Amino acid sequence: MNPVPVFSLGLFGEWQDSYGGSAVGGTVPTATGSVSKVVSGHVHDIQFGTRPCFWLTDNIAFQGQFSGNYESNNSNGSGFNGFGHSGWLGVFDVGPVIKPKGGYYTKPELRFFATYAIWSNSLKGMTTPAQENGTDWLPPYNGNTNHGWLFGTQVEWYF
Repeated sequence: MNPVPVFSLGLFGEWQDSYGGSAVGGTVPTATGSVSKVVSGHVHDIQFGTRPCFWLTDNIAFQGQFSGNYESNNSNGSGFNGFGHSGWLGVFDVGPVIKPKGGYYTKPELRFFATYAIWSNSLKGMTTPAQENGTDWLPPYNGNTNHGWLFGTQVEWYF
Protein backbone atom coordinates (compact mmCIF):
# COMPACT_ATOMS: atom_id res chain seq x y z
CA MET A 1 0.00 0.00 0.00
CA ASN A 2 1.19 3.49 -0.78
CA PRO A 3 -1.36 5.95 0.69
CA VAL A 4 0.90 9.02 0.21
CA PRO A 5 4.12 9.43 -1.84
CA VAL A 6 6.41 9.46 1.24
CA PHE A 7 4.86 6.46 3.02
CA SER A 8 4.59 2.79 2.04
CA LEU A 9 3.17 -0.09 4.03
CA GLY A 10 3.50 -3.83 3.62
CA LEU A 11 1.27 -6.27 5.52
CA PHE A 12 1.93 -9.98 5.85
CA GLY A 13 0.47 -13.07 7.45
CA GLU A 14 1.18 -16.78 7.27
CA TRP A 15 -0.23 -19.91 8.82
CA GLN A 16 1.59 -23.22 8.50
CA ASP A 17 0.54 -26.62 9.74
CA SER A 18 3.26 -29.20 9.25
CA TYR A 19 4.11 -32.69 10.40
CA GLY A 20 7.61 -34.12 10.20
CA GLY A 21 7.31 -37.29 12.28
CA SER A 22 8.65 -37.18 15.83
CA ALA A 23 11.87 -35.61 17.07
CA VAL A 24 14.22 -36.98 19.72
CA GLY A 25 16.59 -34.85 21.75
CA GLY A 26 17.81 -33.89 25.16
CA THR A 27 17.15 -36.01 28.23
CA VAL A 28 14.43 -36.19 30.84
CA PRO A 29 15.29 -37.42 34.36
CA THR A 30 13.41 -40.51 35.60
CA ALA A 31 13.46 -42.56 38.78
CA THR A 32 15.98 -44.98 37.23
CA GLY A 33 18.19 -42.47 35.36
CA SER A 34 17.19 -40.51 32.29
CA VAL A 35 15.58 -41.11 28.92
CA SER A 36 15.65 -39.21 25.64
CA LYS A 37 12.95 -36.60 25.22
CA VAL A 38 10.58 -37.30 22.30
CA VAL A 39 8.20 -34.69 20.90
CA SER A 40 5.70 -34.81 18.08
CA GLY A 41 6.76 -33.29 14.79
CA HIS A 42 3.31 -31.69 14.41
CA VAL A 43 3.88 -27.92 14.39
CA HIS A 44 1.50 -24.98 14.01
CA ASP A 45 3.27 -21.78 13.00
CA ILE A 46 1.40 -18.45 12.77
CA GLN A 47 3.13 -15.22 11.69
CA PHE A 48 1.70 -11.75 11.12
CA GLY A 49 2.98 -8.21 10.91
CA THR A 50 3.51 -4.95 9.13
CA ARG A 51 6.48 -3.21 7.53
CA PRO A 52 6.02 0.59 7.29
CA CYS A 53 8.46 2.68 5.27
CA PHE A 54 8.90 6.49 5.37
CA TRP A 55 10.79 7.95 2.39
CA LEU A 56 13.23 10.72 3.32
CA THR A 57 14.54 11.13 -0.26
CA ASP A 58 14.14 9.19 -3.53
CA ASN A 59 16.88 6.74 -2.42
CA ILE A 60 16.78 6.76 1.38
CA ALA A 61 13.97 5.56 3.62
CA PHE A 62 13.43 4.78 7.28
CA GLN A 63 11.83 1.36 7.60
CA GLY A 64 10.48 -0.73 10.44
CA GLN A 65 8.91 -4.10 11.03
CA PHE A 66 6.49 -5.01 13.77
CA SER A 67 5.49 -8.64 13.86
CA GLY A 68 4.38 -11.57 15.98
CA ASN A 69 4.91 -15.29 15.68
CA TYR A 70 3.39 -18.25 17.53
CA GLU A 71 4.84 -21.72 17.20
CA SER A 72 3.42 -24.80 18.88
CA ASN A 73 5.51 -27.81 19.83
CA ASN A 74 8.92 -26.46 18.84
CA SER A 75 10.82 -29.49 17.51
CA ASN A 76 13.85 -27.55 16.28
CA GLY A 77 17.03 -27.34 18.35
CA SER A 78 16.72 -30.61 20.24
CA GLY A 79 19.51 -29.70 22.69
CA PHE A 80 17.82 -26.50 23.84
CA ASN A 81 15.56 -25.80 26.82
CA GLY A 82 12.50 -24.90 24.72
CA PHE A 83 12.50 -28.20 22.79
CA GLY A 84 8.89 -29.42 22.58
CA HIS A 85 7.44 -26.19 24.00
CA SER A 86 5.06 -23.67 22.45
CA GLY A 87 5.28 -19.91 22.64
CA TRP A 88 5.09 -16.39 21.23
CA LEU A 89 7.74 -14.12 19.73
CA GLY A 90 7.36 -10.38 19.12
CA VAL A 91 9.79 -8.47 16.88
CA PHE A 92 10.30 -4.70 16.65
CA ASP A 93 12.78 -3.58 14.01
CA VAL A 94 13.82 -0.11 12.74
CA GLY A 95 16.55 1.34 10.56
CA PRO A 96 17.53 3.30 7.44
CA VAL A 97 17.38 1.79 3.94
CA ILE A 98 19.34 2.81 0.84
CA LYS A 99 17.91 1.74 -2.54
CA PRO A 100 17.47 2.87 -6.15
CA LYS A 101 14.67 5.30 -6.97
CA GLY A 102 11.41 3.45 -7.33
CA GLY A 103 9.09 2.13 -4.69
CA TYR A 104 8.63 -0.29 -1.85
CA TYR A 105 9.64 -3.37 -3.88
CA THR A 106 12.57 -1.77 -5.75
CA LYS A 107 15.77 -3.77 -5.32
CA PRO A 108 18.62 -4.01 -4.49
CA GLU A 109 18.53 -2.42 -1.06
CA LEU A 110 20.94 -2.06 1.83
CA ARG A 111 19.44 -1.99 5.33
CA PHE A 112 20.98 -1.05 8.65
CA PHE A 113 18.82 -2.33 11.49
CA ALA A 114 18.24 -2.48 15.22
CA THR A 115 15.92 -5.29 16.29
CA TYR A 116 14.39 -5.85 19.70
CA ALA A 117 12.64 -9.17 20.28
CA ILE A 118 10.69 -10.57 23.20
CA TRP A 119 9.51 -14.17 23.56
CA SER A 120 7.62 -16.44 25.93
CA ASN A 121 9.37 -17.85 28.99
CA SER A 122 8.72 -21.30 27.52
CA LEU A 123 11.12 -20.47 24.64
CA LYS A 124 14.07 -19.35 26.79
CA GLY A 125 17.30 -20.72 25.41
CA MET A 126 15.88 -21.30 21.89
CA THR A 127 16.91 -18.04 20.25
CA THR A 128 20.66 -18.24 19.75
CA PRO A 129 23.08 -20.62 18.02
CA ALA A 130 25.73 -19.64 20.59
CA GLN A 131 25.09 -22.64 22.86
CA GLU A 132 25.12 -25.25 20.09
CA ASN A 133 28.75 -26.16 20.76
CA GLY A 134 28.68 -25.74 24.52
CA THR A 135 29.79 -22.08 24.51
CA ASP A 136 27.79 -19.22 25.90
CA TRP A 137 29.95 -16.21 25.10
CA LEU A 138 28.93 -15.61 21.49
CA PRO A 139 26.55 -12.70 20.85
CA PRO A 140 23.62 -12.45 21.15
CA TYR A 141 23.81 -14.66 24.25
CA ASN A 142 20.33 -14.90 25.77
CA GLY A 143 20.98 -17.42 28.50
CA ASN A 144 18.19 -17.12 30.99
CA THR A 145 16.17 -14.22 29.56
CA ASN A 146 13.18 -13.76 27.30
CA HIS A 147 14.22 -10.67 25.32
CA GLY A 148 17.20 -9.28 23.44
CA TRP A 149 18.69 -6.89 20.86
CA LEU A 150 20.33 -7.54 17.49
CA PHE A 151 22.10 -4.91 15.34
CA GLY A 152 23.36 -5.37 11.82
CA THR A 153 23.17 -4.83 8.08
CA GLN A 154 21.30 -6.70 5.39
CA VAL A 155 21.42 -6.67 1.59
CA GLU A 156 18.36 -7.76 -0.35
CA TRP A 157 18.64 -8.40 -4.06
CA TYR A 158 16.14 -10.34 -6.14
CA PHE A 159 14.50 -10.14 -9.54
